[in-house]
Amino acid sequence: MAQPDIGSTKPKTDIDCQKEIWEVANQLLGTEGVVKANGSMTAESTGEKNVQEYRIRHHMVDCIVQMPDKLFLTTEHRQRQQEVLFIDARKLGQMASRRLRVFHDEDIAKVADTYHQWRNLHGSYTDIDGLCKAATLPEIEANNFVLSPCRYVGSEALETDGVPFEEKMQR
Repeated sequence: MAQPDIGSTKPKTDIDCQKEIWEVANQLLGTEGVVKANGSMTAESTGEKNVQEYRIRHHMVDCIVQMPDKLFLTTEHRQRQQEVLFIDARKLGQMASRRLRVFHDEDIAKVADTYHQWRNLHGSYTDIDGLCKAATLPEIEANNFVLSPCRYVGSEALETDGVPFEEKMQR
């Protein structure tokens, strides 16, 4: 798939991030969901206009929902320049069939609440093995900038019956 002409848009913009998402979604035959400010949908700059036209002409947009104003409250956010929150939600949801996993409201709330507790200044975030980890820049660098959440969150603690493995094998 040819890449859109983004004109004179400066590097590290919203368009650059969207381009990377398109490339990954295209490789994985995936779907993306993007939340954007209402004003960005009517932008007339060369880059934004070209991207919007490209997305429509190449059938990359299924639906656009314009949300009401005053939906998101402004909250005090803590400084987070030196860390990234990783959430591994692969074990959430329930299998509706052999081929389809569905998220319920509780699953969505768990991910959203985890993020908000981490992000908000007075949140009560804690790392949870197997679900979430606030990784520092040095940790990410030590992992060669691999951004797979499972690399950071680890696995949840397994419940055991207290009998050592070797003893069970002798039975």
